[in-house]
Amino acid sequence: MPAFADEAPLACSAIADLDEVWIYTARNQNIEAAERLVNLLMNRFTTIASHPGVGRRRVDLGENIRSLVAGNYRLYYSKERKGIVRVLYVRHAARDETKLFGPK
Repeated sequence: MPAFADEAPLACSAIADLDEVWIYTARNQNIEAAERLVNLLMNRFTTIASHPGVGRRRVDLGENIRSLVAGNYRLYYSKERKGIVRVLYVRHAARDETKLFGPK
């Protein structure tokens, strides 16, 4: 999966989410605001890769799922085999997160 230098690998869904965040912000604010926001979110990927336990455990969403707040967004990630951490989703904190992982 694609990843940025020193950051946690991103699932395809997380890449799509970042694209949506950028497009929405660029349309409703401006390109500079979109760039700042996506850079903020990407900086959190470095934090997650370096400190996988930093986020809140989310047993309500699934085994090995954690989330970390970044501004008005929540990053969902999982610790996979051999200590690899993968960012699964990047969603606005106001969205219904239970739909991301299906019924438990």
